[in-house]
Amino acid sequence: KITKLGGELRAIGDRISVSDVAGCTHLVTDKVRRTAKFLSGFSVCSHVVHMSYILASFKSKKWLDESDFLLEDKAAEEK
Repeated sequence: KITKLGGELRAIGDRISVSDVAGCTHLVTDKVRRTAKFLSGFSVCSHVVHMSYILASFKSKKWLDESDFLLEDKAAEEK
């Protein structure tokens, strides 16, 4: 799902990395995952946001405030 947003990212002047999380600033996802890549990204990224952050920023033609798009995953929080 995230890689499909690559065009939107490039349109507002950024890039996507799905292989190397070391230099990432934002972790963009639709839910909490228990994978090595997710947990690595979670530990180094300044912002953990929902995928809607990319789409809304694309529509605005600028990066929006991350605090309006913080990831919420009630199902994962209950586990």
